[in-house]
Amino acid sequence: MGREAARPSQSMRLVAALAYPIWVVALFILLTNLKTNPFMRRHAWLGLYWALLWWVMIPGGIFVIALFPFLHWVSLFFPLVWPAFLLLSIYYAVLAYTEREFSIPVVSEWAQKHVS
Repeated sequence: MGREAARPSQSMRLVAALAYPIWVVALFILLTNLKTNPFMRRHAWLGLYWALLWWVMIPGGIFVIALFPFLHWVSLFFPLVWPAFLLLSIYYAVLAYTEREFSIPVVSEWAQKHVS
């Protein structure tokens, strides 16, 4: 019975799920009272760091690698970055909506500092 009371509502699960493909939703959660709920806070931080990883580090990493003359062909994969981000974001959103426990490599470690 204690587990039933702790379950987030359908609307909270939907907002938490939207934090992955739409980083502004994650920021909204963190700037409002929704951050007091541990479920919402966890997914907000994960969603924000997820966006940071894909919007800054992945394209930046591809750019730096492409600077080397023998690795310039890596830049050909850049158009695949955004569809991969979208597909993985949808996958994580579905996991968040269904309340499954999951870990995103690198991102979960960063977010863990803010969740506790």
